[in-house]
Amino acid sequence: MRPSALRLVPLEDRYTVHRLAPDATVPGEVAASPWHTITRSPEELSIVCAAHIAVDAQRRETGFVCYRVAGVLDFALVGILARLTQALAEQRISVFAVSSFDTDFVLVRASDQDAAIRAWRQAGIEVADASS
Repeated sequence: MRPSALRLVPLEDRYTVHRLAPDATVPGEVAASPWHTITRSPEELSIVCAAHIAVDAQRRETGFVCYRVAGVLDFALVGILARLTQALAEQRISVFAVSSFDTDFVLVRASDQDAAIRAWRQAGIEVADASS
């Protein structure tokens, strides 16, 4: 995929970012959900999951929507996240980015969603409609 051909696809749901103790257990409902991400470090356990899932967290940030980069990204590609986040940084929109083996995901506050879509489109990034 060429950087000029970036296409973002929205995921369903609203998402919450949770911070737990580093030795906390991942709730089973999280692991069974269609999209989630779990990152454990010596300092914390971070879980991003659908907002309707109850997680006993120390802290949480709510009200995110999530977009994935369509297709599989080759590891040799550079600047994908930079391009996505630069367009938002210019509009002072904060992001929470997550990468998987195949692709990247960018979460923005639902209250910033319309502005994020405009910023991405102005930067030449295609954004699919929620129904696509």
